[in-house]
Amino acid sequence: MSIRAYKLIEIKTEKTPSFSVSHDNWVLDTLNLWDNLNDGCGVITIRDLDIKALRRRSKGNLERQEVVKQIEKDLASADDDYVEYFCY
Repeated sequence: MSIRAYKLIEIKTEKTPSFSVSHDNWVLDTLNLWDNLNDGCGVITIRDLDIKALRRRSKGNLERQEVVKQIEKDLASADDDYVEYFCY
């Protein structure tokens, strides 16, 4: 079986970011997502199963808890059990 590459035609994003990769890098550290990015840019996927780890890592930090709440909100409105973020 061969893996093929297709030209990407369109990526639609929200008008405002859900969180800042630069400021909230603990999210990517916690979920080991840095390899998904190239020079800080690319697409990351956060699954509903990942929320538990993010909650643990944000315990006692109100700013981090707000990031987790936003990710939970994004997951709640997703069609699947994951949400993808385009980081640029």
